[in-house]
Amino acid sequence: MEEKKLKIYYFSPENSGVGYYRFYQPLEELKEKELIELKNWGFDFTGKRFELPSVKELREISEWGDIFIFGRLDIPEYFKIIQIIREFSKKPVLLDIDDNIFSISPYLPAKQAYDPNGQVMAIHKDIAKYVDGIIVSTPALETIYKSFNKTWIIPNGVKYLYEKQHHQGVRIGYFTSNSHLENAQLIENAVTNVLMKYSNVIFYYTKSFQGFMDKIPKQIESQVNYLPFFPLKDYLKYVNNLGIDIGLAPLMDNDFNKAKSNIRILEYWQNGISVVASPLDEYSKTITHGFDGYLSQNNEWEHWIDDLIKNPERRNYLVKNSKETLARYDIGIFAYRYYKILRELVK
Repeated sequence: MEEKKLKIYYFSPENSGVGYYRFYQPLEELKEKELIELKNWGFDFTGKRFELPSVKELREISEWGDIFIFGRLDIPEYFKIIQIIREFSKKPVLLDIDDNIFSISPYLPAKQAYDPNGQVMAIHKDIAKYVDGIIVSTPALETIYKSFNKTWIIPNGVKYLYEKQHHQGVRIGYFTSNSHLENAQLIENAVTNVLMKYSNVIFYYTKSFQGFMDKIPKQIESQVNYLPFFPLKDYLKYVNNLGIDIGLAPLMDNDFNKAKSNIRILEYWQNGISVVASPLDEYSKTITHGFDGYLSQNNEWEHWIDDLIKNPERRNYLVKNSKETLARYDIGIFAYRYYKILRELVK
């Protein structure tokens, strides 16, 4: 007898890359394969603020779904929604976690809110204990959250490969959000020095914070391109159109970053970009140094960037091999793993 399709409802407080990689992409993959029916609250590619549903809407959601997955939002009203859904539906509710909020970097705006003894942290712990299980993106997060609840790892994955856009000169890219100033500072001197050395090199980055590349020499100003945030739906196409040759993925060595996924590397590889990255947990597990990318210590960034600028054949070699590695991170693999977990919980 054919199994009935699972009805999955997810809540995504972040209408951003987190919502895209943690919910939209893997669950839409399952929907396309006709394994599930899917609805959501909060994710629609518009970037609009998350608004809480009414009690009437919650009752309707509870009656429709077989299982409910919640992104992180540590406020009392959101916890109440989780409780209402669970009590109305009598069905499993899960929490999805993509960051180590127990070790937030002092550079992040959320640092003050997540005081270890504060209300926000207390709510987060209560939610983690209340739900029927927790989905995390990395083994480091599993280690943290398994003391709260049953935990499963569903890594971030990718779906599409894009053809490289060819151009003159060499283009370096660094795409990030406003929470990565400490990481950006690891590469600032290296990028400045290679731009001073090579007039045919252009650097593209998202200017999402102050304190990075703000005081560059006048002679390289024309080689630095500040980019606005790309619309989420077309983000990878925008990156592809830039024709980046070398993608940088710096991470400061701290507990917050050690729980980060490898999605930045995978995004570069999707676009045929050779990668230089910090040798932290998921980055070092993903990249084989010298085969499909470079792993750079803090004092080596200029060396490895310079090597790739001078050696296009080396860039091509890394890109060719990265496609082989990238196949291991196909979202179809992780989506089906997700499906088996959800199906087992609904039985």
